[in-house]
Amino acid sequence: IELSEFLDNFGENVMRCTQQQNLSIRNIPGEYLGNVYRVATTVTELATEPKFISNCIACTGAELCTLGICLSRGAIRAIGKKLKKSGLSIEDLSDVKLHISGCPDTCGLHTTADLGFYGGASRKNQIMYPAYTIVAGSIIKDGHSRLACKIDKISARDLPDFVVEFLKLYLPKKENYSSFAAYIDDGGEADIRSLCNKYRDIPDFSNDKTYYFDWEAKEVFSVIGMGMGECSAGLFDLIDIDREIIKKQQRIITSLSDSNEISEALYKVVLSASRMLLITRGIEARSDRKVFQEFGKHFIETGMVDGHFKKLVKTAKNKDYTQLRDRKHQVYELASTMEKLYASMDDSLHFPAEKERELKPPNRIESVLDNNDDVFRDYRGVACPMNFVKVKLDLAMMESGQLLKVLLDDGEPIANVPRSVADEGHEIVKQKNENDFWSVLIRKV
Repeated sequence: IELSEFLDNFGENVMRCTQQQNLSIRNIPGEYLGNVYRVATTVTELATEPKFISNCIACTGAELCTLGICLSRGAIRAIGKKLKKSGLSIEDLSDVKLHISGCPDTCGLHTTADLGFYGGASRKNQIMYPAYTIVAGSIIKDGHSRLACKIDKISARDLPDFVVEFLKLYLPKKENYSSFAAYIDDGGEADIRSLCNKYRDIPDFSNDKTYYFDWEAKEVFSVIGMGMGECSAGLFDLIDIDREIIKKQQRIITSLSDSNEISEALYKVVLSASRMLLITRGIEARSDRKVFQEFGKHFIETGMVDGHFKKLVKTAKNKDYTQLRDRKHQVYELASTMEKLYASMDDSLHFPAEKERELKPPNRIESVLDNNDDVFRDYRGVACPMNFVKVKLDLAMMESGQLLKVLLDDGEPIANVPRSVADEGHEIVKQKNENDFWSVLIRKV
């Protein structure tokens, strides 16, 4: 009995993909067992790529997964292309495992890799870009196992170059170590950190926009407008960046004597404290002044942060360094206040003060449809994902059963916004093509 006949008759029922993205054949009828065994023991490779590349594991990433942050499949393809052009002896790496996940979840098995990566978000000059945390040195061995250790972080765009350069450092040293983990423990971690320092400073958005696009992406990277599962890990990455800046600047201030340097450090604390939780409001401020404006609007004016910080934020916005030094105690108080507010945030990114307001009748937003309970918004010219963020905020201010009519541009806006609204549980009552734009009628559920 031929194996091909067996696969034609039973393939869909017996073939499964393993965690390592290999094939597992199960429930084999007895009459086919001999042929299956013969093929399994003679076929060693089904891939045409070098073994190291074909054995790399990547999860589906943000392209298909609702939890994904980065496009891990695009990244792994970019790494493979770079390696094949590198001139490295790739066959000598056949025992090294490289795994990549699009978020901290371990679908790409990065925690059991020799060299692993998981996707997240970072920021430069108020603009987000995709980045990967580097882990390395797992040991899978009876009686002595460990997960790969977190080491450093690198931009998604620099990831292929980093991999090639790091493996160039490893290959000449390989024969000196019993395993890849032994190399990591004896200097490999230092090699990774040294390379990450080389790639630490990415170009400004105005100089090289490619760093702000993920691999094979068509839009600038952002975690804003994604669902909770999709954006939460990247969102916390960005919050933690500001938390670390605050802690670092506070440490620096204690060692400074120059008044100008102290003022600059205090300014960075106020800026980071003001920016820290804006992402939870769906806001991506592109300038320092915008950060302070949005913080005042969404945190001070709403009462989530005490109004006495208004003068401090205005002082920072105007870069009045003399007054900023005089308000040093208040700068530290603001940082502490935002840290406490962050600690009080629930899983849906809401704060206690918001819950109290939800118990009160909401303020109605402007209604211009025939029914006074209904709302109209024109979001033509608003790019994705901010158009969805605005629609989401509108719906949050409305009551169940109200209708929201939205005007959207053709293309990505009409393709993305209604789908995202429906995913949030609301009803798309009607969408109509109005020549060069679309009108969408949404009922809040």
